[in-house]
Amino acid sequence: MDDVPVEFSFVGERLLACREELRSLLGEERLSGATLLVLANKQDLPSAARVADIAKQSHYIIQKKPSYAAKAVYVSCRE
Repeated sequence: MDDVPVEFSFVGERLLACREELRSLLGEERLSGATLLVLANKQDLPSAARVADIAKQSHYIIQKKPSYAAKAVYVSCRE
């Protein structure tokens, strides 16, 4: 299994850097046709980027999850 990059929902430069890295990864031929699940983690924290702000900058469907949701990835994969 390949490593999956995980980033926190911070605002500002970190979010921009994550977006650029994600675009770079998705441009790789070996990932052509791959499904990507984006979880906007820690949405219960005041420092989290808003899901609407992340989504309007991309063509992705974003799911928000609170920081205490230990099973967030499992649940999202089943949805």
